[in-house]
Amino acid sequence: MKVQMNADGFQQFQEAVSGLEPFYRKWAAPFIRDALDKAAQVVAQEARIRAKDLHDQGHSPNSPNIYENIVVRRAVVSENGLSYIRVGVAKKVAYAIPLEYGHIIRTNAGYRHVAARPFMIPAFEARKAEALSIARAALKESIPAMLQRAALAKMRREKRGSK
Repeated sequence: MKVQMNADGFQQFQEAVSGLEPFYRKWAAPFIRDALDKAAQVVAQEARIRAKDLHDQGHSPNSPNIYENIVVRRAVVSENGLSYIRVGVAKKVAYAIPLEYGHIIRTNAGYRHVAARPFMIPAFEARKAEALSIARAALKESIPAMLQRAALAKMRREKRGSK
């Protein structure tokens, strides 16, 4: 289940990061990961609330709880500056995808469609504006520290090179 969000300003930010020499990209990556993680936690929390509501309604009560298995996987900042993070359900909860999208079951009378009971996509839709503002704020907050860290590292690198 993949949902993608593009936001004004982030494309330019990613282009700026990808335009940096690899030395500087290396120092930017942890700050980008941190910003994406903060944003993803908001969506994950909403998904947990929605999944708990489904569980409380009696959907698959004997299976592992979806709401306890919603995870945020580590953000990836690739060499070309593209960044992403995954919010999803742990693999041990195999029924999460059929629950999200609906499925077909076989009965004695034939096949029957089971309606979708989505929780991840509505959670994303409900909280994406908040997540985006959190990511923007975290990046804006971290830029001075990012630049300072990169400048110090560059000075150390040049100092070692001059010896």
